[in-house]
Amino acid sequence: MNSMFSTPADEPAAPALQAAVDSLDVAVEHLIKLVDDGALGDLGAFGLVATLQSLERVRNKLPVVDRAMIQHGTEQGVPAVLSERTMTRVLTNGLRISIGESARRVKAAEHLADRTSMTGETLEPIRPHLAAAQRDGLVTPEQVTLIDTALRKVKHCDPAAVEAGEVLLVQQATQLSYHDLDQVAAKLINAIVP
Repeated sequence: MNSMFSTPADEPAAPALQAAVDSLDVAVEHLIKLVDDGALGDLGAFGLVATLQSLERVRNKLPVVDRAMIQHGTEQGVPAVLSERTMTRVLTNGLRISIGESARRVKAAEHLADRTSMTGETLEPIRPHLAAAQRDGLVTPEQVTLIDTALRKVKHCDPAAVEAGEVLLVQQATQLSYHDLDQVAAKLINAIVP
């Protein structure tokens, strides 16, 4: 493994999980080969857009796995094991991504991943509607950040109003451009704040 953190020989990755990642890698390589071999020439304008939409739904689902792994790492104390202060630093160093991108992923995991109580009980995500939309590939990581950031601004307000706002923003995310969604989120926050 070519990263700052490598897996010790006595700690192999879960075989089924690693096999699924390997299968995904093979499928992406196959997709690239099809494109390289000219498969795009078989698509008309509508076929191209439909294929792009299908690919976007797949791309939007990948953070579901990412956030579950980040949340698990946080709950299991992975930063301390790797002599890092935070999970953000683990991602920055282990994945060679920016601090900003690492922080965005960790924040998304905080609110969109299933959680575990101190007694071991599984708890639903803080943002269950947003998490479900991402699991279905209906919202982009960029939209997730926009919606979660907006709702964090009103986290101390009426929980029912915040949840209703989450439902509304998720619905709008499937219909509006990013710019328009941003404007709706700003208006919603102003409406929720007492």
